[in-house]
Amino acid sequence: SMFNSRGKISQIENANKAVLQSNTVISIKGLNSIITMTIDSNLKKDITSQIEPKIFIINKNIVISASGLKPDIILVVSKARKFCKDFHYNYGHEISIAILTKEISNYIQSYTCSSGFRPLGVSFHLLGFEKNGPQLFEITADGKFFDLNFSSIGKSSVDILDFLKLRWSRDLSMKNILDLIFNCLNNNDL
Repeated sequence: SMFNSRGKISQIENANKAVLQSNTVISIKGLNSIITMTIDSNLKKDITSQIEPKIFIINKNIVISASGLKPDIILVVSKARKFCKDFHYNYGHEISIAILTKEISNYIQSYTCSSGFRPLGVSFHLLGFEKNGPQLFEITADGKFFDLNFSSIGKSSVDILDFLKLRWSRDLSMKNILDLIFNCLNNNDL
């Protein structure tokens, strides 16, 4: 990998730019609920464009929402489903969201440091329910992952995160989360 004059890897910056130019994904965790929503601002410009799914069911407990390059999204979602099937086959129970997040993160990160590969231009939200309640993780284009209460990736993500920081609370109901998302969308003119 090549470092630029600022000491950063140029290809990872390009992967992050691909995510910032893609659809917006908002995910919010509440008291007993979690919601993810994707918004494709390109649909406003071209009403005849085909709607591409950006939310994927991985197993009965885990959903992934994605922003970035479509071929990279398909590659990682397929790998996530394979991780789940292999884990279930080997251990006899479903994989936890935390373990799947770590596996996907390691997979994405391997593309950033292997010669002959470009970093994947994708970011993900992994969502689901476990014994201790709703879970939300974010994986960035360089393979870092975070356990979060709310997040946004894609276009306008910085403005959306600023909006959510001021209004999110731990005890949000599903209705409150939906209201918060729609207020966020109205304020950011998506």
